[in-house]
Amino acid sequence: MKPATTVARQLSRHRRCECQSFLVREARLAPAPVGVLVAAMSLAGIVGALSATRLGRRIGTARAMLLAAAFTGPPALLIPLAGPGGRLALPAIGGMLVSLGVAVGNVLKGSFRQT
Repeated sequence: MKPATTVARQLSRHRRCECQSFLVREARLAPAPVGVLVAAMSLAGIVGALSATRLGRRIGTARAMLLAAAFTGPPALLIPLAGPGGRLALPAIGGMLVSLGVAVGNVLKGSFRQT
């Protein structure tokens, strides 16, 4: 395994743990909704990885990478707005868009390295 890939995976795990800690400690959510949120974020990453090739073929790999980058940063600002009730949807949407964008970007960047 490449060192950069290992470092990226460790950072991803660290951020996920920080998000879980924030949701439980600061937003005061019960563990069950936090588990559902993390599962939804992970599922969006899988969907992004599976759709990256199709998206790259449809709009071009450079445009797809730019679009993925746009879905990576700004939606993360929704996560701190978490709270009980209707505000529970905000970190779900933000985390899902971040996971989707990261997965699409990683698949497309990996395809550039292989060619």
